[in-house]
Amino acid sequence: MAMMLGNAVMSEEYYIRQPDSEAARGPFSVDKLASLAEAGQVTNETLYYDEAREAWVRVVDNEDLRKQLFPEKKKLALRSKTSEDMNLLNKQDDSETVPVTVEQFLSAAEGDTAETRHYKKAEARREKAAQLATPLIGLMMLVTAISLILPSWSILSEVIETSDYFLLVSKPLLIIGIIDLFLAICTFLGATEIYPVIRFRAAAGLGYFAFTYWAYHETSGSVNDLNAAYATIAGGFGMFCSTLTLNLFMLIAFAATGLAGAAGFAYFTFFMDVVAK
Repeated sequence: MAMMLGNAVMSEEYYIRQPDSEAARGPFSVDKLASLAEAGQVTNETLYYDEAREAWVRVVDNEDLRKQLFPEKKKLALRSKTSEDMNLLNKQDDSETVPVTVEQFLSAAEGDTAETRHYKKAEARREKAAQLATPLIGLMMLVTAISLILPSWSILSEVIETSDYFLLVSKPLLIIGIIDLFLAICTFLGATEIYPVIRFRAAAGLGYFAFTYWAYHETSGSVNDLNAAYATIAGGFGMFCSTLTLNLFMLIAFAATGLAGAAGFAYFTFFMDVVAK
């Protein structure tokens, strides 16, 4: 999902979601979370993203944050009326009041006013980005997995038939492809907890594949190897950044870059030869 901010109580913003939903909302300040808590939209069981743990944690498990969102209410006590109070009661208020309609009252309760409407639109875009992130990242991982598995399909078939897993040692790219396929399946299932693993995979793969195919180019002078190196850079960069942002427009841009890079890598390393044949 997006770029998850920190969990410390002094942090300025938090991303939240309900236990029965994968859709993240935010970022919200503590004051905004307190308002949502008063409206019943945030409870002790609501989850917030803890950057240090890189996991979703219940509000009730963070004592300081819970006290800020659900402060103990002071008991009200009645006091006897004083002469000053009586004077205030007897004083006439000559100011004119503007009546509030039921529609205005309901809109204000829902935060759907002219002053807050742009905040709701921004929040809706962030929720949409959180929903789109997992399938887009999963698609990038799937394309990369296919490009690494297909060239060694005969080896994989032999491993499946003979259960001789030591054959995989001779094809390290096949192993990476199998890992990518596993990550793709997890992402399609909505397991956002594996985002740190995907970031590591994107960064490590970017460095390894870019250097490897650049070295191939320096040795053979093949333009295809150089294009594969460029595609790897684009794919790894797009994949890495897609796990960090909840800005809808940035997510689309990063995902498009990552998909183009993954598809380009698949074409220049495998499908180009298949098409030529």
